[in-house]
Amino acid sequence: MEQTTLKFPRDSKESVETLFGKHILPNFPNYGVLWEKLIGQKNRKGSDYLYPYGLSVPLSLTNREKENIKTIYERFTMAHYSLFCALASAHYQYGVLQKQYVILKKGCKKLTLKQSIFKHWDSLENIYMNLGNAFYQVYHIWKLYFAFNMHLNIPRSELLERIDNIRTTRTQLKNHCRSSRKVSVFNVFRKYEEAISIMRDNVVHFARAGAIIRNNKFWLPFRLRRNVNWRRQIQKASKMKGVISTDRMAQRDILNAEEQINNMHSILIKDLTVLYHLKGFRVRHPWR
Repeated sequence: MEQTTLKFPRDSKESVETLFGKHILPNFPNYGVLWEKLIGQKNRKGSDYLYPYGLSVPLSLTNREKENIKTIYERFTMAHYSLFCALASAHYQYGVLQKQYVILKKGCKKLTLKQSIFKHWDSLENIYMNLGNAFYQVYHIWKLYFAFNMHLNIPRSELLERIDNIRTTRTQLKNHCRSSRKVSVFNVFRKYEEAISIMRDNVVHFARAGAIIRNNKFWLPFRLRRNVNWRRQIQKASKMKGVISTDRMAQRDILNAEEQINNMHSILIKDLTVLYHLKGFRVRHPWR
């Protein structure tokens, strides 16, 4: 049977997507759905680069409007891929963190143990920085969705200034979800985003967050307060009640982040499909 659509990650030729697709898709299948429907991949003759499908837009638009739509679409594909890369990096760093626990359990030479402890905390910091970046890219993607509805007969410099500023996107997205009766999905997304933000700030602003070590593992309070003093954090963790090991915490938060981003993508896919139809945009699928 002749292939009529691309499948993700089977048909992706991009190295990060092919390496980490099997790790990310179980909790974030909508990445693949959006990729297949609206982004995809194609080669251009004489080029080694991979390109998205592209968009066809109504001929009635001005050249400036057409160029600006092309810019928004390209930025959208860039942000979508960047979201995947952030999650892929979180998975990779989680693998590094797990290896350090194996070394700690074995009880190797002093120098090896010191290096392992450093790598453990370095990996944990990178996990949460990447998860924070993933949530940022969600807002970036939605900012570009909203940009399609802007007045686009404007200079490119003005367009870039508008689409690169996402400071008001959170409120805009909440209002959008409220109007489509999906605000509960957004509120849960925000709850998990805030939890990731707190952990990210604790290990980034105050490096190697205050923790205790028991049974060759580092333990932190199950629920953290933002930028809490190490002394208080260690006192709470030392009771070994309401605590979680850093490897289980990271695993939990990667899974939660992917699930919540997947839920927001369900809204995005539907809304973007409707928007394309209303605007007269057509995705240039290579099989058509």
